[in-house]
Amino acid sequence: MDPLIGSQKTENVAHSYGFTWWMKAVYLLAAGLTVCAALFLAARSTGANPEEKIWHWIEAAALALSGIYFAAAAFCSCVFFDNYSVNVRGVFVTSSLPRHTIHWFSYAKNQWMNCTILYPDAPETKKLIIVHCFSFDEDWHRWIASLKQLPS
Repeated sequence: MDPLIGSQKTENVAHSYGFTWWMKAVYLLAAGLTVCAALFLAARSTGANPEEKIWHWIEAAALALSGIYFAAAAFCSCVFFDNYSVNVRGVFVTSSLPRHTIHWFSYAKNQWMNCTILYPDAPETKKLIIVHCFSFDEDWHRWIASLKQLPS
């Protein structure tokens, strides 16, 4: 019996699915562009009066922090999947559901991307939304296929 589909608990099979190469490239490009914009604002403030200089440095710091966030998100964001739970991890937030409670799934489209929505025991309770920007393998797709699909 496959430990990812059945209830066999002989070994813990854990998978971590990171961003696809194109999503990682988008985040790293955004990180580079925001850091370049921060450097531009900092360099632009050299001849400005003190009040403008302060605002340029504040804007540059905010952009630099945004760039650091984008770079961290490119490498930290993942879907962690094992025998016991499904976790969606971001830089600051982790959402999870115990695997034994997940019985349904559906596909949806938000503003920019397609999503898989995992529903626990009752569809009215907390759900887990996974954006289709992670590189899933055959084990993930086999497990999703073992769930009941709700109409979209």
